[in-house]
Amino acid sequence: MSDPVFERYKEALKQGHLALLRGKPKSALERYTEAAALADHRALPHLSVGSVMLRLGRPQEALSAFDRAVVRAPEEVAGHGGRASALASLG
Repeated sequence: MSDPVFERYKEALKQGHLALLRGKPKSALERYTEAAALADHRALPHLSVGSVMLRLGRPQEALSAFDRAVVRAPEEVAGHGGRASALASLG
């Protein structure tokens, strides 16, 4: 039997990915934020939130999301790269 919270998390991530593919970053951000709330211990939704925040021109919020991702998975290179991009955008 699968965990219903995990299933909702996976669906939120999937919907976020689809929204980005459809050129709807604000919708993607909503879905990724939902995924992060459902599985706060996972780095992926925080990485996704950070990436969308950068696309939306919100580097400070992106940096916060990437920071959360790095705390959860310090070995994950994407979090550190995202932090660097956000910091570069901030000047």
